[in-house]
Amino acid sequence: MNIHELAYIAPDKLQIHLVQLSVFSVKPHHRYVYALGKYIRIVYIEAGGADFTLGKQILSAKSRNMVYLPPDSVYTSHWRGDAPSRFFVLDINITDQQNCMLGFGQDVCILFTDTTHMYQGYLKDIESLPDNTPLAWLDRTALALNLYREIAREVTMAKLGQQYRQIYKGILFIEKNYTQKFTIQEVAAMCFISEGHFRKLFYACKHTSPLDYRNSLRIRRATELLKSNLYSVTQAGEAVGFDDVKYFSKLFKRYTGVSPGTLI
Repeated sequence: MNIHELAYIAPDKLQIHLVQLSVFSVKPHHRYVYALGKYIRIVYIEAGGADFTLGKQILSAKSRNMVYLPPDSVYTSHWRGDAPSRFFVLDINITDQQNCMLGFGQDVCILFTDTTHMYQGYLKDIESLPDNTPLAWLDRTALALNLYREIAREVTMAKLGQQYRQIYKGILFIEKNYTQKFTIQEVAAMCFISEGHFRKLFYACKHTSPLDYRNSLRIRRATELLKSNLYSVTQAGEAVGFDDVKYFSKLFKRYTGVSPGTLI
């Protein structure tokens, strides 16, 4: 099993399968033993604290820590304090395009501390998810993907520090406006750096170019539109920003390996 760093890989290049997204409350001094399968586990502690033991590794975590546990591991959690601890658990299997399992390393660790209290909001969102509706699992999966993206972004910021913060606004702009017409020079200007420097930092962060990143987002969305059977090839291409249907079809096949017409 190959475990690579997740933080630098664009989410659209990953295969993500949700195993569990749940909120728990445990009494103090309780001890649990878990055996993980082919998935990573991320634990966000809203209140309380715990010691996580994995082999010879012992990690002490406290409130607002985001804890990572690697796949295929057996660990013990010992919950501390005088009051119940509350936390959410995200179990997720992530593979790349070569079907290699991905993770944030092979050691238990604290990915980061939630200094903005943003993940407390996610915990409340998880608690409010319905359980008995036909779309319940789809809603849970959608929330899990958004949660994963935020966690990966936080890890990237921690690893790249100030460099990532320089282009953070540009990355968000591309992700929100990938169907629109804009130049990379314009995006770089939003970050107050040169186009060349933006491209260099972007590649260090995403392991792809800004243009390829935008195109991959477009192709992913076009795939969803075509599978809905509500769009023709031309309409799907135009909806994601391509005016030339021949160029769209050529690019679609390059990214997916199939012609767009085969999805209709």
